[in-house]
Formats: sequence, structure tokens, C-alpha cells
Amino acid sequence: MAPLWLEIKKQCCRVSDQSCSHLCHPGCGVSCPSAGDTSCSGHSQSCSLGALLCIADPAASETGPPHSLGTQRRTRKQILRWMCKEFTFHTGYEVLVQRLLEGKKMCKDVEDLLKQRAQAEERYGKELVQIARKAGGQTEINTLKEAFEMLKQQIESVGNSHIQLAVMLKEELKGIEEFRERQKEQRKKYESAMERMQKSKLSHYKKTMESKRSYEQKCREADEAEQSFERTSAAGNPKQTEKSQNKAKQCRDAANEAENVYKQNIEQLDKVRTEWEQEHIKTCEVFQLQECDRITILRNSLWVHCNQLSLQCVKDDEMYEEVRVSLENCVVESDIDYFIKTKMTGTQPPGNYSY
Repeated sequence: MAPLWLEIKKQCCRVSDQSCSHLCHPGCGVSCPSAGDTSCSGHSQSCSLGALLCIADPAASETGPPHSLGTQRRTRKQILRWMCKEFTFHTGYEVLVQRLLEGKKMCKDVEDLLKQRAQAEERYGKELVQIARKAGGQTEINTLKEAFEMLKQQIESVGNSHIQLAVMLKEELKGIEEFRERQKEQRKKYESAMERMQKSKLSHYKKTMESKRSYEQKCREADEAEQSFERTSAAGNPKQTEKSQNKAKQCRDAANEAENVYKQNIEQLDKVRTEWEQEHIKTCEVFQLQECDRITILRNSLWVHCNQLSLQCVKDDEMYEEVRVSLENCVVESDIDYFIKTKMTGTQPPGNYSY
């Protein structure tokens, strides 16, 4: 499978008019096909969301894929901005998650916009169709009647065109919804992994701090026992001296054991911290890619939306141009002559009425 950036770069173009002339998307380094290339997907009324994706960074489309060495260094530098000195704090990660949730909200906002616009286009189109079908004009004759019939026909065509535009907007809407759900599933997977690593880190940190306090307490007890042994030895009581010596030895052994436990916990904590840091970096990289993808998708979705509306205006004008052409053929004298020829009652007036 080709890399996503390459597929995006290959497909980056937009429809600028009904004859399928193409303009490059801003920042796209790809030369678009000419209007005469009938193999181009631009001959449809508008390109799909997937066919209009473009590299978010204009320089990236010229120099290579997003994961070039320079980008990796920049990404690493950006990720380091989301670390915290406090061992038990995860503020940087929480800020990134909050940003992704805000991005999810933005996706829904765009979806709502497209949904409401599609509903408006559908209502407008259906009303135009009804207006055209209910319009009268049966009493008119000749060229003006032909022009009026052309107007009704084109109004109905415009209405159907807007209904078709509503269908395309719904397709764009569906694409964004699917993209948002895919990002949600991926985000949840990494959030679950980070939650496990954070819990493990905090658990080992708590265990290490407890072993540290225990070790410090044992050291104080051993020091006190040894000081007591020295005082007892100076007093010259053999029985008390032996008892004090045994207690000092027990306390020192306990302190040494607590020290070993403390060292083991520190080693284990450092191992967990390393694993957490690696997971944190990997998650931040994924989150950054998600954000780049989201901005790219939404930017190009809005671009497609504007293209569709612009193209619709062009199509509307072309249909109304047909009406204007028909009206140019509407001649007053011709309609008057037609009426006279079809409705004339005679050329002779009644004669004089004599007595």
C-alpha cells in the first residue's frame, strides 16, 4: 500500500467549473490534469472527500512525506513540550487529550453545518420543483409561451440540481463521521495504554516512597540501637551489653534489608518510568498525527464544500441562460401576428344599417 501522504498528493485537485478545468489546492505541489483529460475524476460535479485531501504543510508536498528527518526532529521537540517535571503529574498528556476532544467537537460542528446546509438545499430544491410544476401559463401563446415553458423547465432543473447537491453534501458528511469514528477508536486504544502505564507508574512510585520511608526509619532505629550499645558498653554491664549488641545487630540487618528493598523498588520504578516515557512519546506522536489529519480533512472538506456551492452557482446560471436565450427569441410583433392569425374573426366590418 502506498503511503498516505503519497496517495493524498496524487489526488489533490479541485473542480473549478463544469468543464472540469483544474486548479491546484493551496500548498499542493502536484500539477493537475488539463481540462481535456477525460480520465480525471473531476468530470463529476465535485470530487469526493478522499480525492481532495492535501498535505497540511505546503513544504511537505515538495520535500517528501511527513516523516522526513527534519519533521521527526521537529516532532520530537514538540513532544518534549508536553512533559512535566513532577513525577506524578500528567498535565501535558491531559492537555493533548483535551485538544483531541476539542477537535472531535469541531468535527461534529462541521458535520452539523453540512447536515443543515444539505437539509436547506433539499428543501429549496423541492420547493423549486413544486413551484415549476404548479406554475400556470397555459393561456399564453407563441414565443412568450415557449419562453415561459422554458423558465418552468429550467426552474425544475435547478431544483433537481439542488436536491442532487444535498445528496453530495450528505456523502461528505458521512465521510467526516466515519473519519471521526476511526480517530475515536484509535485514540481510545492509546488512551487505555497510557492509563495503564500511568497507573503502573503511580503505583510503583507509591511503593518506592513507602520503601524509602521504611528504609529511613530502619536506619534511624539502627543508629539509635548502636548508640545505645555504645552507652551500655561504657557502663560495663556485660548482660545488658550483650542484649544491646544483639538489638543493634538486628536493627542494622533490618536497615540493610530495607535498603535492598528500596534499591530494588527504585530500579523497578526507573524501568516503569522508561516504559511510560516511551509510551508517552509514542502516544504524543500518534495524537499529533491525528490532529494533523483532522485539520487536513476538515480544511479540505470545507474546500470541497465551497467548490460544490460555486459549481452549483455556475450550473444555475447556465440553466437560466437557456431561459434568457429563449426570451431573446420572444418578439412582440410575432406574438401579435400569431394571435391575429389564429384568432381572427374576419376582415370586413358590418355594413351600414339603413332605414
